[in-house]
Amino acid sequence: MSPPPPEVLRWVEDRFGPARVVAPLGGGCINPAVRVQFPSRVAFLKYNEHPPPAFFSIEAPGLEALRAVASSLRMPEVLGVCGPTAPEDVPGPGALLLEWLVPQLRRAVYQLFYLLVHVNLFGAGYLLRTESTLRRALSAR
Repeated sequence: MSPPPPEVLRWVEDRFGPARVVAPLGGGCINPAVRVQFPSRVAFLKYNEHPPPAFFSIEAPGLEALRAVASSLRMPEVLGVCGPTAPEDVPGPGALLLEWLVPQLRRAVYQLFYLLVHVNLFGAGYLLRTESTLRRALSAR
């Protein structure tokens, strides 16, 4: 895995102060990711040296929408988006900086995966119909 591009690290440090890449993270097949340590917090940084146009700026509002309606699931806060934000922008590295969530039970991860798959298949309206079911399932554990 290649380290985050220098432009991305500069953006991160300009926004949050001195940063140290703590560990590479697995699981992503499109974008590498690392855990980043700041003086006052830890964050999740996903990046790409050559992302498609507006890639991360499109993903960020989707994550915020999930966070707004899925109250029974812990969704990370979007801390920032770096890089090209519109198709006409000059291509360059991009990144998405997210709140670091301490890993929880596998069941919650499975339920989040299930939710995301169904949102991709059936659209955002699926969240509104499913959220109360997920809340009941998570509170039963």
